Amino acid sequence: MRASKLANYLRGMAVAVLALIPMDYSIAAKTTALPSYQLKSAYALRAAYLYHFFRFVTWPDNIVFNNNQVVLCVLSSDKEDLRQLSLIDNKKTGKMTLRILHLADKKAALSNNCHMLYISEQLQRESGLDITQIDKSTLTITEGDQPPGIINLFFSDRRLLFEIDLLKAKQQGIDISSKLMRLSRRRR
Repeated sequence: MRASKLANYLRGMAVAVLALIPMDYSIAAKTTALPSYQLKSAYALRAAYLYHFFRFVTWPDNIVFNNNQVVLCVLSSDKEDLRQLSLIDNKKTGKMTLRILHLADKKAALSNNCHMLYISEQLQRESGLDITQIDKSTLTITEGDQPPGIINLFFSDRRLLFEIDLLKAKQQGIDISSKLMRLSRRRR
């Protein structure tokens, strides 16, 4: 998919979903006041972003993908979050399949073979997880104003956006597609 088509697709999805959501808050910390249909839309958009991130990232050559599976580990206790993420479990792109693995606690995040690790803002805050201890070949995805991973999701002007720390990605040997970089708000 060309960058312009990807951008239009993501923007269209964001406009359709976020038109219903008055967002002047971080993803997890302040969403409990919203009606359930609006929360589901925000969760669905986040899941779509996570799926597309996997499509536009290349890991170092020494990384093993058992059964051509990219493992997205999820550290979240929110049931709707987990439900929406389960909808992208086993999604394929080319010969690779995205597998979702729900983690029980921060210790599991440190010891699992995760290619990607999504940490909800609430659990990152509550667990005190130090993302610098995560395996260096893992693409870390965080949200809100907690210490950011390689990709950080945040809301600005009623839109779900993401920023990419390209320097951190390069230090870890993770290559982020220029198509995805053009859609992000860069930090470095």
